Amino acid sequence: MIYLYHVPDAPGAHSVLAYAFNDLASDISIYDPNHPGESRTIHYDKSGKSFDAYAGFEGIVYNGDGSLNLQEPYGNILNDAGANFSYPAMPRSG
Repeated sequence: MIYLYHVPDAPGAHSVLAYAFNDLASDISIYDPNHPGESRTIHYDKSGKSFDAYAGFEGIVYNGDGSLNLQEPYGNILNDAGANFSYPAMPRSG
């Protein structure tokens, strides 16, 4: 996950899911729930060691430890993302 925020101290934040990195272009491919079905990227400036602003958010922080320990196969999650996480309505209890 990548956490996006405004600096300095402006309200609002957002999270996106990183799923690929293009080392040659220094681009991180992301799934942004605000833009379902679109291919989006965040650019990392290697010389400046900083991220370019994304969707009006100047602050960008990686939120994770690099280990992905899932009980569900990653392919299932990728398929869910491809379907924009659309699920049939669950029956309500009670």
